[in-house]
Amino acid sequence: MASNRTNRFERHPVLTLTILLCLAIAAIAAAFRYYYHTRLAPIQEEDLLAAAFTFREASPFFHHGLSKNQSVDDVPWGPFRYAIRTNSLGFRDSRVRDVPLRTNGYRILLMGDSFTEGVGLDYEDTFAGILAADLADKGVEVLNAGAVSYSPIIYWRKTKYLIETVGLEFDEMVVFLDISDARDEVESYYLDDAGSVQSRLFEKRATRKKILDRIHRDKIVNSLGRYLALLLDFSTGPAWETGRWTLDPKLLEEYGRPGLSRMTDYMDRLHELLKSRGIKLTVAVYPWPVQIREGDRESIQARHWSDWCSGHQVEFIDYFPVFITPDGQSSQAMIDRYFIPGDSHWNRAGHALIARVLEERFETGFTESSPRRRISVHAAE
Repeated sequence: MASNRTNRFERHPVLTLTILLCLAIAAIAAAFRYYYHTRLAPIQEEDLLAAAFTFREASPFFHHGLSKNQSVDDVPWGPFRYAIRTNSLGFRDSRVRDVPLRTNGYRILLMGDSFTEGVGLDYEDTFAGILAADLADKGVEVLNAGAVSYSPIIYWRKTKYLIETVGLEFDEMVVFLDISDARDEVESYYLDDAGSVQSRLFEKRATRKKILDRIHRDKIVNSLGRYLALLLDFSTGPAWETGRWTLDPKLLEEYGRPGLSRMTDYMDRLHELLKSRGIKLTVAVYPWPVQIREGDRESIQARHWSDWCSGHQVEFIDYFPVFITPDGQSSQAMIDRYFIPGDSHWNRAGHALIARVLEERFETGFTESSPRRRISVHAAE
């Protein structure tokens, strides 16, 4: 008798699979809803953009930067909140203040992207803020001209604007070249006929917005879409892919080598500009978590810019050995210690480490016109 019976699945296979599939989708949706409200809700696109546009603005010369004399609290970055203050030059600063174009002391200008701007942290916790505070007693002023999504084309064009149009005087520039710069140079920015930096991304972002608007009716799907759009907003692809070009031969050929070529062109222009004004240039490179995890200690990024600095008699600071141990066994511990969880950017400890290495470089004398030196610190303990 029992052998002649068929179970419910055998009698209604399609219905049963449909029910199981619906239950699985419901479970996934519930899990995502919980994760969204506890971890992702603070970075909804509208919240971030509303805060960002209060202190960011477009530039007719170098594409974008920070607005002048702004004071904004509770700027969202993931689950974190931080404060933004900008000075009269539109640079991030410890407070709103007027910065004279000329100074009798030694002035250092920092240039870079979101790492240099210090996203997610109050200014005093960023390496720029730490340097500014620690070097002030030595008569050294530190200004931070970096901002999110910069790359060498903007490093050069903004510096040209600051020197030739604004009339800002400074003695040294420290440029932090980021892993993402290569892709930005290939896929993001170009110079128009007037010599201004333009972006290829606005049309892509407009397309993304149309897609998101179409799925707006589903709150869960829309929330996920907004989160993914936010991750893509200041890059041309997912962060894990953008940072893997030093490790992936396909990505290296797709935009790594072309990006390095364009970066080199604009760094050549920046070097010539600074050299013509008697301004010292220092170049720094550093790994993302993906390079740390893969033990990419002798990265093509570090090798390329070491060679470039050697050929141009420019001081080079290599942070790859600072973050990557020779055996690579403690890579995850380094990431946990120095990076914002789930992010490629440094936390307070990471910024403090960056600042410490720079301060050690300055202790050797920041006013001498010494031959080019390579600064490479052992991995942090």
